[in-house]
Amino acid sequence: MRQRSASIRRASSGGASPLLSTIHEEQAEAGAKALAALRQPTPFSKAAVFGLVNAVAAVPSLIAYAAIVFKDPIYTPYLDLLCKFFFVSSGIHQLVFVCLSSLPFAVGQVQDVGLIFMSAMATSIAGTALAAGQSVQVALGTSLLTMTVSTVIVGLATLLVARYKLAEMVQYLPLPVIGGYLGFVGYFCIASGMSLACSVTIDSIPSWANLFAKDALLKFVPAVLSTAAMILTMEHFDHPLALSGVLTAIVLAFHLGRLILGVSLDQAMDADWVLRPAEGRQEFWKLWELFNIQDLQFDGINFPAALAQAGKLLGLILVVCFGSCMDVAAIQQDLPERIDFDHELVTVGTSNVVTGCLGIGFCGSYIFSQTIFTMRAGVFSRWNGIMIALVELTIFALPFSIYMPNFFFGALLVWFGVEISRDWLVLSYYKLTRIEYGLLWLTFGFVMQFGLEAGIFAGIVFATLYFTYAYAKSQITGLDVCHNLTSNVVRTMEQQSAVQLFAGHCAVTRLHGFVFFGSAHALSRSLDQVAGRLVASAAGGEEGADGSPRHHRVTGQLGPNSLFDGAAEGPKRAQVSAALRAAPRFLVLDFTSARGLDATGARTFGHDGIASLLRAHGVDAAALRWPPEVADEGGVSGWAAAAGPGVRRLAARREEETEAEVLRLPHMAWTQLPPELTHAPAGARPLAFENLQSALRFAEDQFVATAVRYSLTRPPAARFSLAELIDSHLEEIPIVPPGASKDVAATLEQYLESRLLRYGQRLWRLDEPAEEMYILERGSLRVTQYRTGLAPDISWHGLHEAEERGSGRASPDAASTPDRAYRAFELGPGCVAGSTDFFLARTHRTQAVCSSPVARVLCLSRQALGQLAAEVPQVLAVLELVIMRANTLDLTIAAEIGLDVERR
Repeated sequence: MRQRSASIRRASSGGASPLLSTIHEEQAEAGAKALAALRQPTPFSKAAVFGLVNAVAAVPSLIAYAAIVFKDPIYTPYLDLLCKFFFVSSGIHQLVFVCLSSLPFAVGQVQDVGLIFMSAMATSIAGTALAAGQSVQVALGTSLLTMTVSTVIVGLATLLVARYKLAEMVQYLPLPVIGGYLGFVGYFCIASGMSLACSVTIDSIPSWANLFAKDALLKFVPAVLSTAAMILTMEHFDHPLALSGVLTAIVLAFHLGRLILGVSLDQAMDADWVLRPAEGRQEFWKLWELFNIQDLQFDGINFPAALAQAGKLLGLILVVCFGSCMDVAAIQQDLPERIDFDHELVTVGTSNVVTGCLGIGFCGSYIFSQTIFTMRAGVFSRWNGIMIALVELTIFALPFSIYMPNFFFGALLVWFGVEISRDWLVLSYYKLTRIEYGLLWLTFGFVMQFGLEAGIFAGIVFATLYFTYAYAKSQITGLDVCHNLTSNVVRTMEQQSAVQLFAGHCAVTRLHGFVFFGSAHALSRSLDQVAGRLVASAAGGEEGADGSPRHHRVTGQLGPNSLFDGAAEGPKRAQVSAALRAAPRFLVLDFTSARGLDATGARTFGHDGIASLLRAHGVDAAALRWPPEVADEGGVSGWAAAAGPGVRRLAARREEETEAEVLRLPHMAWTQLPPELTHAPAGARPLAFENLQSALRFAEDQFVATAVRYSLTRPPAARFSLAELIDSHLEEIPIVPPGASKDVAATLEQYLESRLLRYGQRLWRLDEPAEEMYILERGSLRVTQYRTGLAPDISWHGLHEAEERGSGRASPDAASTPDRAYRAFELGPGCVAGSTDFFLARTHRTQAVCSSPVARVLCLSRQALGQLAAEVPQVLAVLELVIMRANTLDLTIAAEIGLDVERR
């Protein structure tokens, strides 16, 4: 029965249009109304009729199941009695489902998914018993006892799966392996059906030649015609009584033809057209005598043969648990409300335990096709299941002899086999990848050749090997290598120019998933190539063909900065070339998305392994969040560990430090390692950082330090005065006479207010009117952009949470506060803050918090701006130049970040 999904896809709240929202609401409302209509009380008469229909549909399947399980010829004389076990077992299953299932329309019967294992058990026990010279009664009793105990164990295993919520674990079996197994089930049904219909033995590929005997061909024709009638009926008729009518017509047509030809029933039995009923023991309470246990004496049981089925029992547990999970999932797809998955598995497990303990155990579960059929018909009454159970128990209790032709049972089996084989061996070609489809057929071939356990195990091994190959290949091809990434630190014009000069000296690689033996070596080789290209590109960027410095990117040409202007022909050319040669190269390994490493991955990407790999190229390594497998035990990683006890003590006593003590510490000390750790000595381990921004900031600080060492820029200072800021910009665009910057700064300071901030103190709030703009003289500010909603209150503790979230880690309450997703920037001395919102006369789109122990800012209010424009417009023009250049640099950085994000 075809399945349809009743789930409604919901658009994200941020991107859903009103029209789509309306459509989704209408669909949800329609689903709710449909469910309410289905939940209306179902009349008893309707429930009883559908119960009879479901029972009539189930009876032929149960007869076929009995023929599948007990297909060995030694069981043939008992087949009519064994069918009774399937009727009573299904009836008990159904009663348990009526009592425990949360679905009033549930249909639970003996299921087909485990038949192949139970059949393998019965056939194996029969062969062992006959080989030992034991009677048929011993083989039959051992088989019944083994399957009864197995059903109890399967039920207990299903209860454990539900108790510990392991349903997803059961579904970890590779789909190609399940498909290959089910394909074999289909072949097995076809072979068993033809063997039963034509009274020949088909247990191997060569044995199919037995069908060409004259008597077998005569029986082959009605079997094929009956199978075709069943298939065509199911494809072209939807009425629930259509199939039952065809099945009845096949049996009546056989007996009508027999009477016309003058063949008696005994003659038909002698010619193997009809099964001969077993002699005696027709009373249902005597059926348990087939267990061959007398007075609790187990002399008639072959225990070694039973214990030899342990491997098949494991397979039975897996396929029944997997099949039950799939059945519940299939029902969920058609039900407009949520199903308690674990509760339904408890129902399945309990029904198997109960039937097994009653000595009539054959593994059962939901019959999802009949369950969905009943639900769609609007039968929400447990009388449906009660009626099914009553019919099956009645057939079990009444005298019942099989007078149906053998080709009828054979046609049923062939029909089942054709449906299963077509779905998995043919139609799955369009649902699986070509390699997975090949694995399915490979599993099918192994099962055919080596048996169930060995075949399934071989399929799992090959599926695992393919996964290993595919996963390793995806890791290698999916290795992200990003160049020209910049940190969130907003620097002065000169410092940013220095950072861009050495942009080709840093690369970031992101490792994804689980790094294991299948990918570690290839990833190491890829990183070696990245390091080689990093060195080559950095060396190639030192000088062009004419000996002038090359630049690695358009934005790296530094625009109007003096760092390169005239360098090609002036004295700075040698300085720039020397700086490019001396600057360190950094390869940042981002382990943020790496789920873990095995021993091979830890050895390859551990401190010693990765350091030796990169040291050969002269590249320094900076790792983000070493995974636990390679992290230093008890050590502190990152710049805080290497910055020395003085800096750590200063960070721990932020609120206790005096202004003089703090202001003597350069701003770069908060992001830069001490000079003695700038270059790692031979054999040193890579540096570790908590997040990508910290690693990029460290690399940029080293680039700035290199530029300072070669006199390409001024050294960073703890204080960047207003006069120095104006002078740095007027050097590039001299709109006032030389030496006038101090006078301009002195005049401008009369209109500015100096303000001192402590760590964690807020300078402005999100959505607060922008009535001031700021120039940062000392310390640092963290400016945060929020995507939605109002900003949370950031205090001392909140700032640490912000830094943690900025590194890609979620704080405990981050999931419940959607407005905490943002992008943050770090502003140092000499930076202009809040000017965009100030000049656009709008509320702040960001929030600024002091991120250093102490910071000093110069504030220009809107009123002071008006006075400045009226009294000294020439000074205002200088200020506007400074702000314009600062904002232009900000736009350039934002464009580069956007380009990098787009590339990733």
